[in-house]
Amino acid sequence: MMVRINDNCTGCGRCIVDCISDAIMIKDGRAKAVRPCIACGHCYAICPVKAPVLSGVDMEDVEEINPAAFVDSKALLHTIKGRRSIRKYQERSIEEDKLDLLFEAGRYTATAVNYQDLRFIVVQERLAEFKELIWNGLAEMAKSPEKYPDIERYAGHLKKKAENPADDYLFRNAPAIIFVVTDRPVDAGMAAQNMELAAVAQGLGVMYNGYMVRAANMVPGAAEWLQTMGRPVSACMLAGYPAVTYLRSAPRKEADVIRK
Repeated sequence: MMVRINDNCTGCGRCIVDCISDAIMIKDGRAKAVRPCIACGHCYAICPVKAPVLSGVDMEDVEEINPAAFVDSKALLHTIKGRRSIRKYQERSIEEDKLDLLFEAGRYTATAVNYQDLRFIVVQERLAEFKELIWNGLAEMAKSPEKYPDIERYAGHLKKKAENPADDYLFRNAPAIIFVVTDRPVDAGMAAQNMELAAVAQGLGVMYNGYMVRAANMVPGAAEWLQTMGRPVSACMLAGYPAVTYLRSAPRKEADVIRK
């Protein structure tokens, strides 16, 4: 992408100093884009007169930043300490506006070289249909363990399901499942962490589900149903309103820190 510099430019040079792509230079007293960049947006974010313009993005979505309105550091740490992996959920759907905030938190996550190749998929309205697809798919795969060696990981789940059809251990009775689709697992992990904090801030809870990541990628038809567009599911969170209340943070080991 090539950034365009509009006539507001005063030639202060701040964008040049902050550009990681060396894509901007001063020419005739004004900034000028000289090569394509990764469209990280730092030039626009730092410019006092909003001179840089990026194509293909929603410039109206930009917010003025007020550091004084940032979350207090102690409050943020308190939130991080207070989050728990939720395994019991209320029978209550997540409102669309709350889901939208989660996706916004994921969308604004840092990605390697500003890749921004994250797809967020929420399964809530058609969750029963998706559950049937996964359970039936796993059961069929279990008939051919030589063809699907990873199916052994689900032996316990399938046994419980066979003994009690109402058993929902794999899904934990969560009202929604959120998938992050990308071929860059680190990007997915960072997005999921931001989304979890946004969930906690709204009274929601999540649990990362590695079993569901693997199932979504290997059960025949699951990727097509989810519309992953050929990319792997790299993170999955069960989500909903917690049916339990935790009164304090959980103990943790001392941090293993090396200072040099």
